[in-house]
Amino acid sequence: MLKRLGEQTQYIIEWKNERKWQRHQSINLETKLNDTHALTSIVELKIAENIEEEVINEWSKEQ
Repeated sequence: MLKRLGEQTQYIIEWKNERKWQRHQSINLETKLNDTHALTSIVELKIAENIEEEVINEWSKEQ
């Protein structure tokens, strides 16, 4: 009986450790996703700024 109780306890400990690892991985992935979205927004902003600058330069040349 004690052996079975020990096995069950070990199983619970391993299960809890696996859940902690999964939560940690989930947090890491969420952080990476947020970083990727932030970088994408920065790149989109820079592209828009470059296009605006090109349009202004072309307009200035025509004037």
